[in-house]
Amino acid sequence: MLKAIEQLGSEWKLAAAIGYSQHAIWRAKTLGRVSPRMANAIEAATDGKVKRTDLCPKVFGPPVIRNRTAEIRAA
Repeated sequence: MLKAIEQLGSEWKLAAAIGYSQHAIWRAKTLGRVSPRMANAIEAATDGKVKRTDLCPKVFGPPVIRNRTAEIRAA
């Protein structure tokens, strides 16, 4: 959440970019929890620089890292 706030400049600017109130941003930051909907909006507003998987890992899980070597061997 802090990375998204820094990226856009302030809680107010992040809120405006994702269609939430500044209070909702402050609350998510304070509680350390972001809804899946807010996580999607933040990822879109930051052009993917802040990932929804980082903001809401319980829903989206950790990022998938493919093992290219295993794929080549399987072919």
